[in-house]
Amino acid sequence: MGTVVDAGAGVGSGTFNRLATVINYEFDSLLRQGSNPLQSMWDLLSGTTVIEQLSAVETIVMDDAHLYDKGPYFGREAECFTGSDAFGGRAAATTTGHTIRISGTDAPSRSLVAHEMQHVYDIENVGGVGFYVSYGVFSVACRCYEDNPWEKRAYNITDNFPASKPRGIFSEWSISAWNWLTGNWVSPVGPVIASSPQPAPSSSVGFSSSGQLPKSGPYW
Repeated sequence: MGTVVDAGAGVGSGTFNRLATVINYEFDSLLRQGSNPLQSMWDLLSGTTVIEQLSAVETIVMDDAHLYDKGPYFGREAECFTGSDAFGGRAAATTTGHTIRISGTDAPSRSLVAHEMQHVYDIENVGGVGFYVSYGVFSVACRCYEDNPWEKRAYNITDNFPASKPRGIFSEWSISAWNWLTGNWVSPVGPVIASSPQPAPSSSVGFSSSGQLPKSGPYW
């Protein structure tokens, strides 16, 4: 009889812990969504919200995973679970929208976090459905996991972290375009400024005395 009671208590305790984890997850998720309404609307329309919510519920209920909220990203830009079942068998982690599933129970390494956050930011740009459909097409076409273009981007971050930081593909394109423009365009008022008796703009405000725009744009 004692064994039955203990088993019942264990089930009750486990259910309570899972419910508390769901509540914490939803609270963090709502805070993140509320902090960026436009992104949240795109996430909803592109299927990202459904994917990340279903993934979170599955990993909490089925895996009894723990919500991990340490570091600069988790709880703000993504929600992370440790002790979860990462899809793909031997994978160390899986990103499903803004939900990151870490297979181990220890704190994830910074490079692994950077790898998965690269996926998060790319999913933000192209949407959950678009990301995973293209992911599947690429995987079938090349049959090599690491040759998938999305994985190449994430592995590049991992290999060069912390010198390189994760950012979405659209952000990367816009920064590259900005750097190209600033490297190939001189302000037409440059000669006028140069001939003026006023002092040239200080380099501390990001402009050179030649009248060129700043050489580097925002990092994120």
